Amino acid sequence: MTVFKRLGRNVTIFPEAQIVYPENVSIGDESMIDGHCFLYAAGEGIDIGRFCHVTVGSHLQSGGLLKMEDFSACGAHCIIMAASDNYLGEGFIGLKVFGDKYRKMDFRPVTLKRHAHVGAGTIILPGVTIGEGCSVGAGSIVTRDLPPWTICIGSPARPVKEKPREKQLAMEKEFLDEYEKRTRNILVSVSCLTYNHEKFIEEALDSFLAQKTDFGFEIIVHDDASTDRTPDIIREYTARHPDIIRPIFQTENQFSKTGVYPSAAFTFSQARGRYIAECDGDDYWTDPGKLQKQADFLEANPDFSMCFHTYKILMENGLMVEPSLAQPHDYSPDELVAYQINGYDIHTSTKMFRNLYPTHRQDMLDFCGDYALTVLMGLHGKAKHLPDIAPSIYRKHPGNSWSGKPQAFINAKMKALHQRLYELIKQKGNDRHIALRRKFL
Repeated sequence: MTVFKRLGRNVTIFPEAQIVYPENVSIGDESMIDGHCFLYAAGEGIDIGRFCHVTVGSHLQSGGLLKMEDFSACGAHCIIMAASDNYLGEGFIGLKVFGDKYRKMDFRPVTLKRHAHVGAGTIILPGVTIGEGCSVGAGSIVTRDLPPWTICIGSPARPVKEKPREKQLAMEKEFLDEYEKRTRNILVSVSCLTYNHEKFIEEALDSFLAQKTDFGFEIIVHDDASTDRTPDIIREYTARHPDIIRPIFQTENQFSKTGVYPSAAFTFSQARGRYIAECDGDDYWTDPGKLQKQADFLEANPDFSMCFHTYKILMENGLMVEPSLAQPHDYSPDELVAYQINGYDIHTSTKMFRNLYPTHRQDMLDFCGDYALTVLMGLHGKAKHLPDIAPSIYRKHPGNSWSGKPQAFINAKMKALHQRLYELIKQKGNDRHIALRRKFL
């Protein structure tokens, strides 16, 4: 799984983009990396701010720090280099037989200041700062600093005209005010994973949209490269509810590539809500007050990391059955850490939990998966059963990710999961928690 130094909210990275050393890459909120871009983040790395756009086919190479400040952008097929070989005969070019022994490298920072825009096909060499609001014409070669609020063009690029700044900065303020209002009101993010659910996804989405709340909520739908009409249905719903539904479409099935459910990497990372509620695309909710009741509880009880409610099972033949579970009850932190997977009563579609991604990003990635996430929540608080919420519906059918699997496959997966959780808990250093998880080995 790709792990970045920092990844902001609602970042879009097209699958065709290639990023080398992602651990040296920071990307701010709402920024976009188009397909066929190549980011080589060696040395001091690449730092991309908020609301930035790296357009199709561009090449960004660090060595020195390569920094794009907020609202900056580069057009198609730009080359921005904070590292370059020396071409004055002082070393070999690109030869790595003996590392860098026979190379002479030029590592100097490159910075695109706020609102700097670089036209298509432009080349920027090491040691350059593009001033705030500067626009560089297409096909230019930039070898030296360019002044703020100018239009520059040529080889080497030079200012040819001043550029008014007041309108751009006024537009920025208006944009940020509107963006703040839109994001501030979102209290809950609904995370929905779906794959080949064309028969079911509409019922799931309708149950989300039927929620009655006094706060804003968003629906993040992750389609894992479905081969049926599921993506088309999601697009239809998104067109009707563009302010609520935020779709993510994969071109390759992420679960088959990694064996890890893509919720943390792709939906939790984009969640703007203080709380996250989950429901897969083949399940659905029946209580239009579910989100309101769960959010109200978590708002009033900071010592609880999660709350949940009951569920029912809808069999393939249409029969609705009660799960064979003990009476639902509240859980202490230690009970969550030592949660028994047999008789599992905290179903995915019933949960609402605190969004830990902004402060505990690596934990959310490491403890990815329904059961592992429940264990993680035990490190941050208690879990409350809310009896006044109508059951959600868990659909059991051959295409279901677990119910359609052979028991031997499930047993092997669970054994590996318990070992992984033990190792993760051991890293936390809490002897009581370590002893609780050791019992599962």
